[in-house]
Parts: sequence; structure tokens; C-alpha cells
Amino acid sequence: MEIFDKMKEFIQTWSKKKVNGQSFDVLFKIEGKPVWWFYNRFFLPHVMPKQINTLGKNDLTIIQKTKYLLMSGIFPKVVYLNELKKIRKAKRIKRFSKDKKALFLTYSNHILEDHKIFRIQKVIDNLVKVKPFPLFACPLSSADVSKIKEKDNIYSYFDEEISREARVISNELAIKYKSLDKKTKKLMLKDGKKSYWPILRYPLNSFFSKEFLYLVILYYLICKKIIVKQNVKVVVLTAQNGLFEKCLLAAANELKIKSVFIQHGMALGDGLEDLSDFSKVAVFSRYYEDKIGSDNAEAVGPVIFDDIARFRKIPKPNKKHILMITSPIVEDLQLDKKKYFVRVDKVIKSVKRFEGYLTIKLHPREKLNMEYQKILKKCKLEAKILKNLSKEEYYKLISNSDIIINFGSTAAIEAMIVNRPILTINLDNRKNNQVINSRCTMNITYLDDIFAAIDKTIKQDPIYVKKRNDFIKRYCYKIDGNCGLRVARLIERLA
Repeated sequence: MEIFDKMKEFIQTWSKKKVNGQSFDVLFKIEGKPVWWFYNRFFLPHVMPKQINTLGKNDLTIIQKTKYLLMSGIFPKVVYLNELKKIRKAKRIKRFSKDKKALFLTYSNHILEDHKIFRIQKVIDNLVKVKPFPLFACPLSSADVSKIKEKDNIYSYFDEEISREARVISNELAIKYKSLDKKTKKLMLKDGKKSYWPILRYPLNSFFSKEFLYLVILYYLICKKIIVKQNVKVVVLTAQNGLFEKCLLAAANELKIKSVFIQHGMALGDGLEDLSDFSKVAVFSRYYEDKIGSDNAEAVGPVIFDDIARFRKIPKPNKKHILMITSPIVEDLQLDKKKYFVRVDKVIKSVKRFEGYLTIKLHPREKLNMEYQKILKKCKLEAKILKNLSKEEYYKLISNSDIIINFGSTAAIEAMIVNRPILTINLDNRKNNQVINSRCTMNITYLDDIFAAIDKTIKQDPIYVKKRNDFIKRYCYKIDGNCGLRVARLIERLA
């Protein structure tokens, strides 16, 4: 990851650099918007599709070059065919309501078991002066539209006229990209004496293929159609990395429609420059408001923690119940699988020595569930492994625990709010983690004495209690269960 840290800033700015009198941004535009603007957030290690992910690599072997060359051609075609399948399965929208609407982009995998919508339900429930309009899409990796077939979804607004226009523009851009010679591409991607073209050519070739460009332009045009036909007055997003988020935001800006970004995690630092494209950013606290600028941001409190408010006063248990909340460190390419589980193995062995009851709560994006089972079996330790829980179940789990072990995630914040002792273990030597840097939890690395740290943490040092309370006050503003209401009022003012 150190290699990527060096190229990160360059990746976000290279398209503005002039070569032979013109920049990449000037050469490649969709209705005046640089194509790179649609793609820049893809070029993060945890966002880039793994099939073409060369980020953070220094040199590639011949085998790796062959693999990425092959995948850079296959990947966009597979995604293209997958999206066309979704479009064919979707019912066409023939009637449009003239009600004034707030459009919320959400996904098929955000529909919860009780039919509520992850992240945005509290906001939707509190809207009075404008009609909530959830617009569903499926992740690019999914082909299943069954969960959203009867709901308003982006695929239902496809029409042949838009498709033809997207086809023409995408073909023109793809031909122009191919016509750039290798020397020019190397110069455009040159940082000092080093050019990143040999490493980045594979994802760039994928994203500038006619197939992927077609999808970008198609969904951008579909988003414009939806905004106009459905009388959308404000667009609401909770993420900024995905293709659909970019297309919808670009469409809103082109049509001069207001937009709101709802902060959903503590790490808002990544991509702050992109937040200037929104009319308003609904942030957790004054700290973030000052960071972005009060003209563009408004402190409303953390909507994602609205449901936790009523768990704050539950008495502390005394059962030696240890809750370990993991993170998608392998999936986000922070550590390889082998190193990660060697370090997790050390943590679990230390927990066993403590003779407490262990529950492991996995992140929804983790895919290596069986590896945890293998470690538990090897250590002869009985423990529950949980993954997809409702908010109610999750917060009860935290409140019923004597100590929460985390690896530097939002889970630490939730444990702070409920006032539980917290041990943060830095497994991957991260230096830019807000929880770790705050030092308001007991912080150690995987190399330290984990058993001693667990023993010390569970005694609830008053110094950490004060630090945690100060942290929550600074970064979370108000946790009163009314953050969704404040966001709803913000949306209504903009609409």
C-alpha cells in the first residue's frame, strides 16, 4: 500500500496535466464533464474491480501482464452484458408522477429483512413537504434484479433513443482513446522520472473501452431522463465511489438540480474535493462542517447511529463476554490473506487465555468466514461467528459485551457511544485511521501483549472514558435519534 500512497495524489490530478498543449480532461468529455471525473474514485485500491486492479503494484511479471491484458478486455464486456441483462428483465416505466420529489439512490442489497432501506429509512420516514423517491440499482457485480423488479429502478427508464445516443458518443470516445499513441499516454501518466502507464494501462483500457463508456453515458442520460420525468427537485446520495452515484450527480448538476450527500462513515477525508460537487453535505458534526466549509456542509449528527441512542443507558454487564468486530482488511487489500489470519490467530489465542466468552462479528463484505472457523477449531475455542445482523441485534450485542475488540473501524465509535471498554488492535500498520490516531481507546499493534491489553481494557480506565466522551462530542455532534429528521428538513429546504 505504500507504493499506492505515492501514486495516489498523482492519480487524482494527472488528467489535468497538458501534453502537446492539451490535457486528458479536455480531450475526453461527456456533455462538458471530463470522463475522468466519472472514473477517479474507481482508482482506489478498495474500489477498483479486482480483475483489473493493478494499484499499488510497482512492476508486473510477464504472467501478471498477460493476465491483466486478458482481463482488461474481458472485464468490460462481462459488465456490459450483465447490465444489458438487467435492462432486458426490467419493466418499462410508462407513467410519471408530477409530485415534487427527493430522489434517493439505493441498492438491491440495501433492502433489509423488514423491507426498510439501509442508511436512508430514517430520512425517508421524516419527509413531509416533498415525496421520497427511492431509486434502486444493483451492484455491477450482481445480475439479480428480482428484489427490485417491482420497485422504481434505474433499468426501467431505458429507451432506444437514449441507447443510440450513448452508442454514438461512446464509440467516438473509444476511437479517440485508441488513437492516442503510447508515447502520449506515457507522458500524460508521468510523475517526475516515472510513468505509471505500464501499471495503469490495464484499468484505463478497460474503462475507456466502448462497452464501459457506453454504460457510463447510458446511465448518465437515463438519470437525466428520470430527474426531468419524475419532477425530482433534490438528489440524495450516501456514497460517492460508484458508477451510478457519479452518473446521477453529473445529471443533477447538468440540470441544475440540488444535491445532498449524507455522510455515512468517519473517514470523510478521502475525496473531500469531490464533495464540492454537492449542494450540501450532511455531516456528523461541526468538526466536519469546518473541514468542508459551512457554505457547503451542515452538521446534523450521524444518521447511521440514530438507532443506537436508546442503548446508551443500558447497564454494563459482567459476564466476561468479549466481542471481536472485524473489518474487511483482506477484501480492501490492506493485508494479504495469510498475514491477516496469522495476526487474527494471535488475537484469538490471547482471548482464549482470558477465559472469556467470545463472539466474532464479521463485516458484511468479508468473504473468508471459514478461515475464522479453522482458527477457532485449531485453538479448541468455542465461539459464535455472526455476520448479517439487524441494527437492533447488533446494538444489543455491543451493549451485552464487557469488552469490544476492533481493528480500527466504525465499530469502535458505536462501542464508545454505548460506553463499553474498547481495545483497538492495529493489524495492518495503518497510520491514517481516525480511531487509532485519536488514542481514545486502548491502542496496541498485533506485536504487543494482547492478553495484558485485554486485561487492562476491561478495567475501564476513567481516562479512556473521558477521552471517548470528548471524541463523541467532537465527531458525532448529537446522538439523540433525530439525525434523520434534521437531514429531512435540510432536504425540504433545498427542494
